[in-house]
Order: sequence, then structure tokens, then C-alpha cells
Amino acid sequence: MNMETFHPIARCLKKNAARIKTLTIAAGMAGATAMLSGCLITSPFWVQTFDSTSALIPIQTWVTSSTQPVKFECSQAYHAGTYPPYGGETWVSLGSVMPSTMPNYDTNGLAMYGASLKRSLPASCWHQDGAYDTPTYFAAIRAYQGNSESPNYFDSFDLAGLECLGHNVGLLGSWTGWIGKGCEKTYSGSSTPVPYVKIKVEL
Repeated sequence: MNMETFHPIARCLKKNAARIKTLTIAAGMAGATAMLSGCLITSPFWVQTFDSTSALIPIQTWVTSSTQPVKFECSQAYHAGTYPPYGGETWVSLGSVMPSTMPNYDTNGLAMYGASLKRSLPASCWHQDGAYDTPTYFAAIRAYQGNSESPNYFDSFDLAGLECLGHNVGLLGSWTGWIGKGCEKTYSGSSTPVPYVKIKVEL
């Protein structure tokens, strides 16, 4: 099944860095009851590179619950993860958005809802990584539903993961088609999803 004709929001994602910035896909994790209030962040993708630290960052998420706001936060990062390492990072609020009330259905009638935000990140969320010869900055972005005491952080993806996500959703005609296919970004040597996406600026 061709993803570009499968659904007006579910577009085929190819490994083309110039085109990927303008494409998003609809997908979900609604197959598991415990995950019904949170889903995916499909833009930006892992280590997506932007022109400057003042660039507008398009943040796109997909959820199965339209009744809870999606909250967005950012933090400093570096080449190996969030900064400072080992859990010392500070997360800054970027705001919250209510998901769209217009459902996007798969062939089984499962509904997904989009929630998006486009804005530049505050300077406090960018960290210049000294491991590079040229000025290189990293930031981390995460999204969640629920309260801060028990947040449901969204899964994130690199380019290969987005291609995996789009392929499997389209192949089965189901938002849950990607589950168990290893599409989401995980910690090295682990099956645990990384609850944020890291982006980059090279000057």
C-alpha cells in the first residue's frame, strides 16, 4: 500500500533530509491499554539539523486522547544525550496545546489526533558542545500528556525510525502496525524508548 495515498496525513517518509523537514506522519501506540493517553513525536527527528539556535522548530505529535493537553519542554543536550549528563538537566516549558478535535482514522476505525507547536527554543535550552571543532549546539525536546508527577512521555524517532514507522503503518493500514518493529529511538543496547528528541545546530 502506498503511504502517500493511504491517508492524507500519513505520508511516505524517505531518507531524504531536504524533504523530510516538510513531512510528518500519523501513527500511534493505541494497541496497548496502558498507553492510551500518550503517543509519538514525529517532528523534529533525532539529530535533525537547523540553521541557527533562533530557528523556528516544528514540533508534531500524535495522540490517542484528545481530552488532555500535550505539554512541550526543552532542555540542554550534547552529543551523548541531555546535558549535564546523568539526570542533571533542567527542562523548560514551551507551552501546551490541546490536540485537534478532528480525528484521523485508520482502516480499523482507530482515531488519532494531532497536536503541534512551532517556535524557537529559549537560549537556556541550547548547549555548545566542546567536542566539535566548529560551533555546534544541541537541545532536547520532549512531549507528554498527564501531570508532572506521572507524565506519559512520547516516543521519538530518527530518520530510519520514521521510515520504519511510515512503512509499517501503511503496510497494515493501521496506526498500530509499527508496534514491535523496533522503529522508535531506544537507549543503546536497550529496548527502552528514549523519552525525548535531540536536535542540532552547526554554525
